[in-house]
Amino acid sequence: MARKPFTSRNTNRRIPAPTPRVVLTGDWIKTQSVFNTIELTMAVGASAGQKAFAERLKKLVKRHIRTNGAGITPAWKPVSKKYAAYKTKMGKNPLDLYRMSGLYYRSIEVWNVGPNWYTGLKANTKHPGKKGRYTLAQIARILESGSSVRNIPARPLWSPSFKQLKGTAGVKALVLWHVRDAIYKAHGIRPKVTI
Repeated sequence: MARKPFTSRNTNRRIPAPTPRVVLTGDWIKTQSVFNTIELTMAVGASAGQKAFAERLKKLVKRHIRTNGAGITPAWKPVSKKYAAYKTKMGKNPLDLYRMSGLYYRSIEVWNVGPNWYTGLKANTKHPGKKGRYTLAQIARILESGSSVRNIPARPLWSPSFKQLKGTAGVKALVLWHVRDAIYKAHGIRPKVTI
């Protein structure tokens, strides 16, 4: 037996079934723009954050070189009397532990490969002394950890500088700030971004 359609008691007319309707509220053009470009906007912000951290690290490392490691813990050991005499004979300040010719200091760079930013000495930069036997990156590693063979004490520069900028947590905080800033500049909204 078929059911009769629902009718009102006052009339014998049929009441139509409700039709769902979606009403958009708010700024849907802006919302659509955010969804369409959010990946690119976040990539721009992440790159800007990495670059900002790389620039800060470069500035701090160069400051530590200029001040002979002031602020680095543990403090660097002074040069030997023999090496101090050699530096003095060469017309250099024996207290400048990381600066002989200034090439190391001038060669510290910030560069990017794709979206990633780096601070340091490029691997192929040759040291002019000893017929270019060592690259500056190799010399940096020797100075960072020392060499018992060459009687060079460790004078860590890069690792303590990275730690002073709060290390990985510092990179993350700066990247998040720049991602939020990029989203605000591109879309006019202040999002909560977490990793």
